[in-house]
Amino acid sequence: MTFLQMKRVVAGIPRRFKVVPALEEGVEPEFVPQLTSKMKGGLPVRIVER
Repeated sequence: MTFLQMKRVVAGIPRRFKVVPALEEGVEPEFVPQLTSKMKGGLPVRIVER
């Protein structure tokens, strides 16, 4: 039951907020080749209310 509640909360986030990349101008994210796609140093984002 708790797992379903968590999924519902996570699914509701895109409805209320907008996720925007917070990269500096001229900076390109560097991908690290692995089994799952990752970015070197992570991908900084800003959460903006719609």
